[in-house]
Amino acid sequence: MNEWIELLDQARAKLNTALQYIQAKQEVFPGWQRQHFLAHIIGWDEVAITILRAHQQDEQPEAITGSIDEFNEQMITHLASISEESLYLKWESARQELRGILDDYPKSKLNNHLNYPWGGSGSVVELVKIWAEHEELHAQELCPSK
Repeated sequence: MNEWIELLDQARAKLNTALQYIQAKQEVFPGWQRQHFLAHIIGWDEVAITILRAHQQDEQPEAITGSIDEFNEQMITHLASISEESLYLKWESARQELRGILDDYPKSKLNNHLNYPWGGSGSVVELVKIWAEHEELHAQELCPSK
């Protein structure tokens, strides 16, 4: 699983680089400032953690309620009162937890089929690729010249 952790690490490094160019109150997406964006990524890391824990227990994760946009807004609202410093700590701790789960993931389950809570399905390996692509896409959106 180390190669998949490395894939996530590379994507996160690109995202961290892009975030260096974003001011705290700068709008990064319509209605989102840097803290909202951090909450968005934290929320999806937490979803990945939930998915992987359920899959390890041979359970299916619950589907998110509402649309992806509604889920993003719920996560932003949930984390709105947290300071940016605390968000960065949560940003790091959620990713470290995700890395730890992947590092210990049973190899026998990496290619097993699981349902994604936003709809669709695939393997753990495909899920990690989706996460890395998601972060790389956002890194490019935030800082197209990097």
